[in-house]
Amino acid sequence: MTKPGRMTELAERTQRAWLRAAEDLQFQWVPQFVRMTPDARGLSYLGLAKHFGAPGGAMVRIMQLGEFPGLTAWDENYVVAKIGDQFADYDRRLWQETLSKWGWEGPAEKRPDWLRVG
Repeated sequence: MTKPGRMTELAERTQRAWLRAAEDLQFQWVPQFVRMTPDARGLSYLGLAKHFGAPGGAMVRIMQLGEFPGLTAWDENYVVAKIGDQFADYDRRLWQETLSKWGWEGPAEKRPDWLRVG
């Protein structure tokens, strides 16, 4: 998670790469996504990849030291996706492989054409 309003150089590069990926691969990306906790704290993420990993989407953040990449359930609607610094530069194949692994949980009519079913 990043602090609201403040991004590191790595986070800025990664944000630009996700914006480019969303445009190229035709999926919805919500930059600097903030999720409220039950105790009314706002947790800020790099962004939200809508409908990937869970019906609401994957809240994406850059891994911290000692963490491993992957998805962690937040609730029935969202997952947290921890990613590494390889996402700082757009690589179409990397995004397609990653998003395919996360899986599509949205409406069939909104599923990107490149995304394999099954």
